[in-house]
Amino acid sequence: MPAQAGIGEINETVVASSFAKYMAESLIKATTEPNAQALVKYATLDTDSKTFMSAVLGGFMGGETGKQILKTGKLYQANQKAIAMLVASHTALFEKANQKVESSGTTNLAYLYSSLTGYFVKLKITALPTDEATVNKIA
Repeated sequence: MPAQAGIGEINETVVASSFAKYMAESLIKATTEPNAQALVKYATLDTDSKTFMSAVLGGFMGGETGKQILKTGKLYQANQKAIAMLVASHTALFEKANQKVESSGTTNLAYLYSSLTGYFVKLKITALPTDEATVNKIA
């Protein structure tokens, strides 16, 4: 994918898990978009590399779902440090209350905080905070 169209690197594991969940749900819901649906079907992806790349590029650049996935991925990538900090802060609160947080719970927290990035954009806020005091207040 051309670099300007891509989302960049997501290095935070919880954010990558959250983005994978968002992407999967979006692709499955895109029942009227053949390009997006092609990415859900194993037969489309179990093919030679040229056809595979064509399907992936078509899926992400050939329809509204793909465009929204890329837009959301860019938000997740830009806010990954804040999201990871929020998840860690929230997890620490659970542990302080002697509650164990499973990995699925951590992923769900990341999904929750990642979703906030889209909400904040609507409010003209382009980045989640990364200072520890604000992060702890939000958590």
